[in-house]
Amino acid sequence: MKLRGKDFLNIPPLSRAATDANEKFWSEVWEKDLSALVTAPSQRQSGWKKIEEQFGLTPAPVFQDRLLAQWFSISLDSWGVTLQQQGRWGDARVRLEQALQLNPNNASAQISLACNTNFQSGRKLDLVEVGKVASLVGDLQRLGLVMNNAGPFDDPVFCYLLGCTFQRSDLWVQAVEQFERTRKLAPEVQAPEFALSKLYTKLRLPDRAQPLINHLRDVAKKAPANSALDLELAMLEINSWLAQTNPANARSALTSLLQHHPDDAQIASRALLVYLSLGDFTNALQLINTKLAQTPDDVPSLNTKAVMLFQSGNAAAAIPVLDHVLTLTNQPETRLTRAIVQFHCENYTAAEADYRELEKSGGPLGPVYFGLAAIATQRHDTNQAIYYLQSCLTNTLPGAALWQQASNRLQALGPATQVK
Repeated sequence: MKLRGKDFLNIPPLSRAATDANEKFWSEVWEKDLSALVTAPSQRQSGWKKIEEQFGLTPAPVFQDRLLAQWFSISLDSWGVTLQQQGRWGDARVRLEQALQLNPNNASAQISLACNTNFQSGRKLDLVEVGKVASLVGDLQRLGLVMNNAGPFDDPVFCYLLGCTFQRSDLWVQAVEQFERTRKLAPEVQAPEFALSKLYTKLRLPDRAQPLINHLRDVAKKAPANSALDLELAMLEINSWLAQTNPANARSALTSLLQHHPDDAQIASRALLVYLSLGDFTNALQLINTKLAQTPDDVPSLNTKAVMLFQSGNAAAAIPVLDHVLTLTNQPETRLTRAIVQFHCENYTAAEADYRELEKSGGPLGPVYFGLAAIATQRHDTNQAIYYLQSCLTNTLPGAALWQQASNRLQALGPATQVK
């Protein structure tokens, strides 16, 4: 066994000498031992009769022969897949056929042999059946059972599904290997290239991700207009630039996307999330204002705008927005936000009024009492602050972040205070 080098995705192929040596081994083993396991039990018995009589041997039960054949079928399948991945398709076909002679029910050998014959006949491989196969195979556990009982497989559909299951399990390197094999077997299919672009970005390998993104863009230019595809490609490019800590290029890609699709709500929504992740409140507010110009009473957009104004240092401008939301709906979350913003603006009376309303609403009381304690502290009313902090602790799950904050503030007020 050899450790991977610095480029952990670059696994060199077996040398010609090593491959030939393995081929020689399997040819000899097949001729001397394994081919006998394929014949009928009665024929196999007569072939060994003289030896058995000479040495007084007792023939092994038939089920043991079958078990031995199944075990060697897994090994032959594994070697056949290795040959296939090395590009020795003809040799691979022989080994896969032998694996099936030993165990006609070897699912992995059946799958890989079908891929082999299709490839050698010149048929283009694709992922057309991926949905159907996915519904039959299921998750990684079931795929694992297939490989444990039958050996590995080499087929674009199954490699792609295995790559997807690895990706969902955050096994990124293993997923890359499967998607790369899928891409090699079915080079005209874009799905593995999308997956690889995302994975290479996560692995911080922009030199591998960018050529794939460029190729996907070239393919998209020849296809009919598709805003969903444009969005997906733009997000690949944006995430790639962000992984390289290049927010300027990420913004440029996002601006280009918005210019090409100015009226697409889905694209605007995704762009908003990117701007927020970049801390770019100016462009984010511009998108929100554009949406509110069309639907001025859209509550989620109004709440988002208020939070952005507050986080960007313009708390006073957030209050009228929250006032408007509370004329449309009586959401406790919005009232709590307004109380926090009012407190930040030193409007303690208005903040207290919102907290009192929340106190009567029957919602979570921990944040309410924490806010009232902060107001009491600003008014230099230590006794009230202690009372509200203790009430906050009583109404908050012990150990939670808010509970810890209240506990720290209570202890800071003096040694006489105790955490309940």
